[in-house]
Amino acid sequence: MPQSAQGPIPVTLLTGFLGSGKTTLINRALQEAQMADTLVIINEFGQTALDHLLVAHSQENLVQAMGNGCVCCTIRRDLVQTLRDITWRFSRAGQRQFSRVFIETTGLADPAPIIHTLLGEPQLAGKYRLDAVVTVVDLEHASETLRREELARRQVALADLLVLSKRDCVDADREQEVSQQLAGLNQAAQRLVLDVGQSMAPYLLALGDQQGQWAAWEASSHDCLHEHYHDHHHDHGAGGALSGQARHGQAVSAISVAVPEALNAQHLSDWLDELCRWAGPRLLRLKAVLAVQGRETAQVVHAVQHRVYPFGSLSQWPWPQRQGRLVLITQDLEPAQVWQRLRQLDVSVRAV
Repeated sequence: MPQSAQGPIPVTLLTGFLGSGKTTLINRALQEAQMADTLVIINEFGQTALDHLLVAHSQENLVQAMGNGCVCCTIRRDLVQTLRDITWRFSRAGQRQFSRVFIETTGLADPAPIIHTLLGEPQLAGKYRLDAVVTVVDLEHASETLRREELARRQVALADLLVLSKRDCVDADREQEVSQQLAGLNQAAQRLVLDVGQSMAPYLLALGDQQGQWAAWEASSHDCLHEHYHDHHHDHGAGGALSGQARHGQAVSAISVAVPEALNAQHLSDWLDELCRWAGPRLLRLKAVLAVQGRETAQVVHAVQHRVYPFGSLSQWPWPQRQGRLVLITQDLEPAQVWQRLRQLDVSVRAV
């Protein structure tokens, strides 16, 4: 189906540890009519790509395999080139034949540099937009995997949507255990259980609705900045991961906060720049919707590692209370230091 070339192409990044069920999810989704104009880029570690042979093929779905190694390791040469080429490689009569892109990464891929590339690569600017990060979690093995594998924790922490697979293989106690681990790593992510016969397209395509994304985040996140800071000092684990690890700076930690007042634009920019300089690669991701003085619309903020990206805007606030929300995902940082930075932002806001 020919598509208009106007506007950036939405990209969904699909991650998940080895054996979690990413290919199963893609197969099911591509069988639905709503996904017919989706191009899938599949990455596999190693020289011989096999995963793309397992993905459902049709005249509409276009599969581009990347077999030159892990996508996070060859990000500049491989992924950027692929995204540049597909708009003309999969075109007819000057019109591209897809309206969205799904990137399925190897189970050993770190999402952070991929997100960084999609948000900040100059060659992709204006041509693609990152809609969401979807992480598949294997309920049968997740509990042990999350304890053992740092990479699995990073994949969960960076997700906008967690898709829970293999529910039929676990009992209620195991599911609850995994649910608590996931909450410790990422309270803000939406969750979806991958049930047999369930339609996937409505959930995956709704992730492109920025209003809906942030509204869902609001529904799952209730703590404000001062409440989190208070809890931290009482060792209740303000967004802490996996028992005491996050409190001692040895694991991934995701913190969700409310920013109740409009921020001074220059101060916000300075604070973000300083945060990125201080945290560097330990800042896995920052995402926020904030009120900024002098701007009528809600501002969308993204930062990954060393870089803050240009602010975006929403046409309307995703929730009735026009107060900001911010998620900060870090690794190997002492929670007390992170909260000190957040308090500096909060004190500055109240002092303006």
